[in-house]
Amino acid sequence: MYGHHIIEDLNNLLSSHKNIDPMYKDSISHSVSEIKNSQHFYLGEYKEFIEPLKNYNKEKDPIFLGCCGQNIRLPYKQCLFLFENKSDVSNDLTEVPKRGVYVRELLPDFVSVLIINYMKQVGKWVLSPQQYVISIGKTFNDSQMKPMLLEILRRKGIAEGDIYGRLNNNIQAVPTILNTNPEFSEGIALDDQRDLFVLNSALLLLNCKNIELDEIIPPEKLNKKRKKFGKQEIFTYKTLKLSLPILSSKTKTKTSEIVNKSRVHLCRGHFKFYKENAPLLGKYTGMYWFQPHIRGTNKSGVVIKEYELSTKNSN
Repeated sequence: MYGHHIIEDLNNLLSSHKNIDPMYKDSISHSVSEIKNSQHFYLGEYKEFIEPLKNYNKEKDPIFLGCCGQNIRLPYKQCLFLFENKSDVSNDLTEVPKRGVYVRELLPDFVSVLIINYMKQVGKWVLSPQQYVISIGKTFNDSQMKPMLLEILRRKGIAEGDIYGRLNNNIQAVPTILNTNPEFSEGIALDDQRDLFVLNSALLLLNCKNIELDEIIPPEKLNKKRKKFGKQEIFTYKTLKLSLPILSSKTKTKTSEIVNKSRVHLCRGHFKFYKENAPLLGKYTGMYWFQPHIRGTNKSGVVIKEYELSTKNSN
């Protein structure tokens, strides 16, 4: 969706700014290469995508831990997730209307993450000045990466007490600018928290049995033209599509009889894991996502249908 714009903007930043911090410059160069080799996903508008999921980890587990870290694996070794971040204030120059989250698998339960923001004020995509390493489903203390992280933190001169406090977490910020002020790093991490939550939510959905991927392929002629003029070709990207199993007429009757015993109420979006001893509709097992829906007594019964999380076309 926006992958080609990101590549062009980051390359332009490298060529037009000669005095970039060398560590940050290396991070930009590396990210350009990584994004080119990644699978691209478009999640749509933040509010529409995250609304059904916003209460899933509310007052429960931190992101990528507990229920938010179960059954999570990257669908590909390298992924770029893109989404809209629209604001109600049209003249807000500090607005970041588009965001990207690049994630790379280091180990099956250990990933590195880069945040890329489209800054409305400058009209360009900009790489966040720090990246993150995340242990999925466990803290660093319980991770096989603990010895390496322990060595890195000690080399940076972090006090022993602070080191063990950090190892009890599962997300570690890694600044990509030399001599980064700790308070500045904490501020960036606070701002990036929502992007990491989006990443967590997207990976939870992608690990559901009823989430399918629609592939949006750019026109071949357009890419040939862009290549001819030395421009970055437009990437193929994927959108997430929710498809619930269709109830048989017999199952519908049984379900309606059970549901109609309660008053009409809103059931918020939720994940459910079905095992072999209690499969969904008598035959489906695994983790499934159910959109928010109305339950309770009504004359028409309950209708289960497909929900499109995002079906926007490429620009």
